[in-house]
Amino acid sequence: MRTRHVLKALLPAAPRLIAVLLVLLIVSVIGMGTVGAIGRPELNRALLATVRLAVPVEAEEDTYSTGSGTILTENGYILTNFHVMGDVDKEELYNEDGIAFVAVNPTNLRGEPVWKYRAHLVKGDTTLDLAVIKIDGLLDDEKEPLPEKLGLTTVPIGDSEAVMIGDEINIIGFPSIARGSVTFTDGKVAGFLDDDKDGVIDWFKTDAEIARGNSGGLAANADGEIIGVPTIVVADTETASNIGLVRPIDRALALFRAALSQEDTTERQRGLPSLRKGKATGPQVENVRFATAVDRKGLPIEPASRFDLTTKTVYAVFDYVNFKDGADFEYTWYQDGFEILSDSLQWEDGPQGSFWLNIHSKKPFPEGFYELEILLDGERLYRGGFVVGEAQPETTPENGSFGPITFATGVTEN
Repeated sequence: MRTRHVLKALLPAAPRLIAVLLVLLIVSVIGMGTVGAIGRPELNRALLATVRLAVPVEAEEDTYSTGSGTILTENGYILTNFHVMGDVDKEELYNEDGIAFVAVNPTNLRGEPVWKYRAHLVKGDTTLDLAVIKIDGLLDDEKEPLPEKLGLTTVPIGDSEAVMIGDEINIIGFPSIARGSVTFTDGKVAGFLDDDKDGVIDWFKTDAEIARGNSGGLAANADGEIIGVPTIVVADTETASNIGLVRPIDRALALFRAALSQEDTTERQRGLPSLRKGKATGPQVENVRFATAVDRKGLPIEPASRFDLTTKTVYAVFDYVNFKDGADFEYTWYQDGFEILSDSLQWEDGPQGSFWLNIHSKKPFPEGFYELEILLDGERLYRGGFVVGEAQPETTPENGSFGPITFATGVTEN
C-alpha cells in the first residue's frame, strides 16, 4: 500500500496525520557493492545527495505527502517514488501540477534540511512506483530565477545487476519516526524477488532498517553508488519483524532517460533566443545539428535526433554570432546527465559563422541520452542532445520556438 506522510513543523501550515497500514511504501535509493563498510567521503556525498520532499495534497487541506529523494544531476533532477507524488492505485497526482517542495541538507550534516526549492513531476511510472522530478524554482520566491549553479551534490549510479546476497546496503532518508537531520541505517542484501517470473529481478530484499518517510531516499553500496530505490516495508505483527523491498536502479534508468529527453532538451531549446530575429546583441548559438560525418564544407549529413547502437562518432554542427576572438570557449558532453568529456580553447574563428565539434569512442556508444553544453566566457549558450538506441522518444519544439535542433550521422558535399 502507498504511504502518505504529514509534514509537521516544516512548512507554515499545520498538517493532519494520515493513517498508515502494515505494508508501507518507502522510497529510497540503494547502492550495491561487495561486503564492507562505506567510506566517510562516499557516505558524506550520499548523505548530501539525499533530499526531503513534501507534496501538497489538494484534496485534504494543510496535508502533505512526505518522503525522500536522490539528486541525480547537478541541474536538479531527482529520483523518488511515485507514491510520494501521488496515488499509485488511482494513477493520480496529489496535486494537479505535480508540485513538490525540496529540502536540502546543510553541509555539516548535523542540522535539519532546509526547505529551499520547488520542483515538478517530469516522468512517472505507477507500475514501478518511480518518479523523476526536476527543480524549477526557489521556494521562498517563485518569481526569482534559479541561479545557473544550484550547488547540488549528486550521487553516482551503480550497477544493480552486480548486487549479490550478503552485500552491504546503506539506506539514507528522512523517516518520520526520526526527526532532525538526515538518517542513515545499514544492513545486508537478504535476497531477491521476481514478481512476474520473467527472469528480471523486481526487488532486492534487505534487513536494513527502513521506515515510513524513507520513500524516495537513497540506498547505496560500499562505494556510495545508488543501486536501487527502497520502496516497500512488509511487517509481521506476530513476530514484530519486517523486511524492506528495494527497486533496483537499473529498472529506473529508462524512466530517467525519458525524463531527460522530454523535459530538459525541450526546455533549453525553448529558452534560447533565435538569431533570425536579429535582436540579439550578445553571443548566440543556434541551428545545432548532430551527425556521424560532415562534408568538406562542414555541413552535417542526414541530421537526426536518434542514432543506432553502432554509432562511434557524432559531430555537432552549429551557427554562431557575436562571438569575440580571445574569448574562452568551453564545451562539455554528458551521457544521461553525467559529464563524460570536457575541453576548452581560446576562440579564434571570428564573430560569426559555422563551427563543429565531435565526440568519438573506439567502441559503439552505450544506449542513452547524450547532451552537448557550450559556454563562452562562462555564459551558457546552448545545451541539448540526441538519443542513442531506443532509450528516449524524440521531442518536437512547440509553436513559436525556433526551428528544431537536429542531430545527424554525417553531411554531404552539398
